[in-house]
Amino acid sequence: MKFVYLVRHAKSSWKDASDLQDLDRPLNERGERDALKMPHLLKSRGIQLDYILSSHALRAFATAHRFATVFDYNIDEIEIQDSLYHPEIQDIWTSIQTLDNTFSQIFIFTHNPALTDFLNSFEKVQIDNLPTCGIACLVTEAVEWKFANHNNSKILWIDYPKLYM
Repeated sequence: MKFVYLVRHAKSSWKDASDLQDLDRPLNERGERDALKMPHLLKSRGIQLDYILSSHALRAFATAHRFATVFDYNIDEIEIQDSLYHPEIQDIWTSIQTLDNTFSQIFIFTHNPALTDFLNSFEKVQIDNLPTCGIACLVTEAVEWKFANHNNSKILWIDYPKLYM
């Protein structure tokens, strides 16, 4: 079995938003806190990390950076994919289907509304919004990533920081 942990970037700052491009918005204080809390929680559950893909937006990469630090993952090996910035559902599938088969536990850092739309495309999932720093665990029975799709994959769980307040 192969696992994909789909992570919405942590809460970003709107301070100076008029002076910054959307791509350049940093994490705010709560985002910084959540971006460390959630990977520690996952690591305590025995979840491992083989590979990270991230949108090139600062808030997504900063979230990926915090997760990488907690999991002792080399930050220089985070793969940046421009297609993960405001992606369509198919862009997320393409990112999954082009993964190296030596990896079995992948983290993908991207944005809403795409993540919520992706999750809601599964029959048994119906959410209004994946919160910031929310994580959805997708498992696929596909032997190779290129065969992963809705027919052989499912969402196991969804988690987010406000569940622990």
